[in-house]
Amino acid sequence: MSFTIPNWGSTQTQTTGWFPEIDATLQKLQEAQNFGQSLPSSFENTGSFWDNWTWENTGQALGALNGLAQSWLGFRQLNLSKDQFKFNKNLAIQNYNNQVASYNTQLADRQVARLAGRDPSTTPYASVSDYMAQNGLKEYNGNG
Repeated sequence: MSFTIPNWGSTQTQTTGWFPEIDATLQKLQEAQNFGQSLPSSFENTGSFWDNWTWENTGQALGALNGLAQSWLGFRQLNLSKDQFKFNKNLAIQNYNNQVASYNTQLADRQVARLAGRDPSTTPYASVSDYMAQNGLKEYNGNG
């Protein structure tokens, strides 16, 4: 089935039979417009809402309800993912800070061992606090 549909301009749009339901509906509208007729009865509102309810409408309503439920579950999953990310980030920061503390303890112990048994006036080594200020690692405080 093929027919023309008027465009906004003066050219015509040609349809092919890819979507037969749409083609048939558009053809009815085109025929009604060409012959000055009113719209076919399938386009008129007849009866109440429940008079026109079909199993197809029920499936569409359930599909819409399913879409809303999936959206809600998606937002819940997003919030859970954010919580999990925060937990893992805090865990990584704590691990890093514990490693820094362990490393700094090793550095301080090594400097104490260097200074042990030496005369402070003749030793070229820095004090433990000076050595740690220069060589110690800083803990992560969450600012970048």
